[in-house]
Amino acid sequence: MKPHRSQVLGRALLAPLLASSVLFALLGATVWASQKSLPGGTLYGVKRLSEDAQRLFVSSKSGRAELELKFATRRLEELERCTSGICRLEAAVALDAALTRSSLAVVLVPEGEREALETQLMDLEGEGAAWMEEKIDQLFQTDLSQRLRVPATTTQATGDP
Repeated sequence: MKPHRSQVLGRALLAPLLASSVLFALLGATVWASQKSLPGGTLYGVKRLSEDAQRLFVSSKSGRAELELKFATRRLEELERCTSGICRLEAAVALDAALTRSSLAVVLVPEGEREALETQLMDLEGEGAAWMEEKIDQLFQTDLSQRLRVPATTTQATGDP
């Protein structure tokens, strides 16, 4: 007995449908896993691409400003979580770019809707500046103490006073 035409069509569509479902599931899992990544990490580019995709779906100016502020907050959180110098540098650059984008987005919001967004932006800029100032001081103190220790170690190794 010959299979019915709808059965043949169903089987022909099943494989591509199943393959695309698996592909979307893997893509979704990758995007989800990338959300904790830090600058320089393997999945950080995926994280930033997913943010770019989110920007495509925001139509209002206030919605865009809120989204940019959300991303700037993420950049500050990444900066706070970075432990290596390279990661911190990349995160600081990303934070600066995110704050610039946020500022531009907030300026485009109609004046009556802008006040809360401006306050949020100023708070975020203040937090970022305070964090950077504290860490820069720590880096200079660490660098200075390491520089002061190096000659003492050299002197001890050679036996010279």
